[in-house]
Amino acid sequence: MVAVVDPSKYFQLVQPLIICLDHSILKKALVMIEYVPISQLSLAYSIAIYNKKMEVMGFEIQRMKTSISKTNFCKLSGLSITEDFIAQDNISTLSFIQVHQKMGYISDLSVLSQFKKFALPPIWNALFTIQFKCISKRSIGYDNASQVFHTLLYGLYFGEKIDF
Repeated sequence: MVAVVDPSKYFQLVQPLIICLDHSILKKALVMIEYVPISQLSLAYSIAIYNKKMEVMGFEIQRMKTSISKTNFCKLSGLSITEDFIAQDNISTLSFIQVHQKMGYISDLSVLSQFKKFALPPIWNALFTIQFKCISKRSIGYDNASQVFHTLLYGLYFGEKIDF
């Protein structure tokens, strides 16, 4: 957490409190930033388990367990928890096929089972590979991706927020 201790950034009524905070022993803790290496974040998210019913994500790193609720995660990440998300079940197969075509898919595609990663343009191919490696437990066979991966590409392409 980083607190801004510049009184001019706040309403006049709150400014005296901020001035006091600037001289408080808590200031150091409130303005401290800690950088976390991407390798540790990647490890945490690769082993995360999401309980959709309880809306809680659990982590276990070096035999230490912790969890965070969807609400708290959204607050900490600066994401809105009240925005409407598109349910992945509301996206038709035809919509997936159309979005691949809009991306520049170079082969005929009439059903998702015909999907071949190589037919995506280079940037979308790379993005698909990265998301597949980060999320999937498989290390080969990217062409037989589940609906989840097509949904992610759909959301990225249109800038839509998808509820998984």
